[in-house]
Amino acid sequence: MINSARSSCRIEPLQSERGFRLMGDVDFPDVPAVKEALEPELHGTLVLDLAGVHSIVDDGLGLLVAALKRLRARGGSLVIRNPSSEIRGILEVTGLSKVFGNDS
Repeated sequence: MINSARSSCRIEPLQSERGFRLMGDVDFPDVPAVKEALEPELHGTLVLDLAGVHSIVDDGLGLLVAALKRLRARGGSLVIRNPSSEIRGILEVTGLSKVFGNDS
């Protein structure tokens, strides 16, 4: 789980399936730690529950796109589950809502 004094993001493994729940704001200092947590899981289907995420920086969106590309190259997929209304709006404005396998 990521959660340090300078971090505004927490990441926890999902209990019922392979993936993670992100909570808080995915700001620049958090992106490398999120990448580190996701890296070993970039195979098969990976679920990211974003219900608790209120904001995400461009680097965070780039991380999601890079993870999706890596997963697809290996025959896998990335499922964005329960995006908060803020994140759903960002995904729609950027056109990424059409790219990710959403399960919201």
